[in-house]
Amino acid sequence: MRDMEIRGVGNLLGVEQSGQMEAIGFDLYMEMLQECLAEIQGQDIPSVEDTQIDLPITAFIPGDWIADNDEKMAAYRAAAECGSPEALLQLAADWVDRYGAIPAPVTALLQLMELKLVARRCGFSRIRPEKPNIALETPMEEPAFRLLRQGLPQHLHGRLVYQGGAGSTAKVLARGLGVLPIEKQVEELMGWLRQMAEQIPGADGLSDAQRAERQAEQNAAVLTV
Repeated sequence: MRDMEIRGVGNLLGVEQSGQMEAIGFDLYMEMLQECLAEIQGQDIPSVEDTQIDLPITAFIPGDWIADNDEKMAAYRAAAECGSPEALLQLAADWVDRYGAIPAPVTALLQLMELKLVARRCGFSRIRPEKPNIALETPMEEPAFRLLRQGLPQHLHGRLVYQGGAGSTAKVLARGLGVLPIEKQVEELMGWLRQMAEQIPGADGLSDAQRAERQAEQNAAVLTV
């Protein structure tokens, strides 16, 4: 029976893994395998429909910048429909051409929309104050969060703490962030989320960082030809 188990696991894992198993012993190998499987489970970044931002941000379109109510509502819809930071940048450029320099509340609105995009990509469904911290609610499991956090410098790992919650909702606490001025809160949080989002593979199976590294290697290869 034990020989059949070894052969079965060897067929599942491949020749190299089977050889490793025979070298260290079946029981120890199976224990290590279970630990690896437990680590892998729950590493998927959850898909969330939208991210609710409950931070006290002054973000709106002033009436003296866009006076017509229909145009103003269309502008809000355009901002909400942007699916990427690049689309938001293009929208801002269009607004400058049409309405002039962007006032501070509109800049805050665009930052808010980008924060929603990046937070949603990272699997966070809500961002709210929990003084002195900021709480990021998520259906994410802890192994997935640990992978995301690898995108941050080591000294920031202790600032973001995963806490399991009741039911399917957990939260990540951004420790101490809630005591900063709101503009600084958004700036810091945006920077951290951007770095974590770089760890998430795209449709090609590569993260942003891996994609940039591959592109740099291809560019270097072209230059050396």
